[in-house]
Amino acid sequence: MIAHDVALPPLQIDKLPSGLTLLAVQKRGLPLFHVRLSLPAGACEDPRGKAGLAQFTVELLRRGTRRRPPQDVDEMIESMGAQLYSDVSMEEAALALTVPAELTERALDALLEVALEPAFEEAEVAAARRRTLAALQSELDEPSTVAGRALVSLGYGPGHPYAHPAQGFRRDVDTFQREDALSFHATRYQQQGALLAAVGQSTPTELIDLLTRKLSSGRRLGPAAASAERCSSRRWRPRSPAAPSSSTSRMRRKRRCASSLQGCRGRRRGTRRRWSRIPSSAAASPLFWSTPSAWIAGFPTRYRRGCT
Repeated sequence: MIAHDVALPPLQIDKLPSGLTLLAVQKRGLPLFHVRLSLPAGACEDPRGKAGLAQFTVELLRRGTRRRPPQDVDEMIESMGAQLYSDVSMEEAALALTVPAELTERALDALLEVALEPAFEEAEVAAARRRTLAALQSELDEPSTVAGRALVSLGYGPGHPYAHPAQGFRRDVDTFQREDALSFHATRYQQQGALLAAVGQSTPTELIDLLTRKLSSGRRLGPAAASAERCSSRRWRPRSPAAPSSSTSRMRRKRRCASSLQGCRGRRRGTRRRWSRIPSSAAASPLFWSTPSAWIAGFPTRYRRGCT
């Protein structure tokens, strides 16, 4: 049997300096437009003691944005005759929309608003927590589900990022608060390692230009609480840390000089150490030291430094 070459449709892949990958595919024949946002924010990124937080955060995305209440978000999606797809695997959180071609820009705006501008209202967080707890309780009636969970935990072993179900455990879900969802969204929903793909009738170049224009349209994440204000300026932007203050540098140089027989080794090296140090909050988690294989799309996702 002779293997024939696969004829791929016209496509274009662009990697932005911020780490975001843009993928555009031209598909003629059907007057449809499909957009998918894939983020390295899967269940393996759940913090210690917060199993299920990735899934919990995704479910809250549609429950209101900074511009619209939940009812208006539902109306925005349903007015396009579409259904918002959302899913969480161990390595990925994904959202997608498929709409008629004439609604291309509306669909892209809606997807980015839901993904990047969630409100995380207290009432919605409490309601989502009750729904998740009820679902976890009902799953205990299915022997196959209980056996599957036990097999995963025993197979990977304690402390492994894959050793818990994406839905989490009741003891952890019961502790979820608004600040947990805010923190997870601030540190995981970033351009680094993300993939934004679009399929439509336009040429790949036109689709790439559309994606770039929408991402740079000025609509950015705004903090929903004071605890997220520092992180909001970094989301979906290339991160360029500012230089440390002079007083901090002097203190670090003094400590280094006092412990070294060779004396101080200079301002430049001290500055480099300052910004390459692993955050203590990340190093304290056993997930930080586990490095399973790369995620499904092949982009690096392992434990980037978030807002510290």
